[in-house]
Amino acid sequence: MFELAMDRPYPALSRLERVSAIVGQDSTGLPESERAALHFLLSQTYYRLGMLSAFRREADGLVGGGTRYATVLRPQLLVEAYRSGDYARVATLSRTQPANDATGLSALVTGLAAYRSGDLAGARTAFARAGASNGSFAPYAKYMDALAQIRSDTGRASNSVAGLEAIATGATGAFADQV
Repeated sequence: MFELAMDRPYPALSRLERVSAIVGQDSTGLPESERAALHFLLSQTYYRLGMLSAFRREADGLVGGGTRYATVLRPQLLVEAYRSGDYARVATLSRTQPANDATGLSALVTGLAAYRSGDLAGARTAFARAGASNGSFAPYAKYMDALAQIRSDTGRASNSVAGLEAIATGATGAFADQV
């Protein structure tokens, strides 16, 4: 915990893996809730270091077991599946996400996966959900919705351009430059 709190993930990972190996050999000494907590810390360290296959292995075990960590791990698994290019898994995982995601991250990632897969109608629906969340990802979701609209119907490019102009008026920094 000290290594994690001090933002030193490599030493933390080394210690967590060693503790996990010891616990794996002696299953009588640790209650299931503490074992789950250990694997959750290990999964978060893998995620932070970008060790996606190791993260997925740990997280799938915790989500499948229905632990209290599932609400944290499901969005991370969604992002991991997108980063790995597994768009079918993104679609499957998105169905397990709660509809009241205040940040809009789940809907945005679902939309991006649909966009990359060529499902522009699905992408636009997901981007609209993410844009309506008014979370930190809403402006980007609106931007991607405009791009999906242009890609799906070039005859209505003026609507998309108007949407991009509306997004640009409220945007700042690098995102404003991109829009």
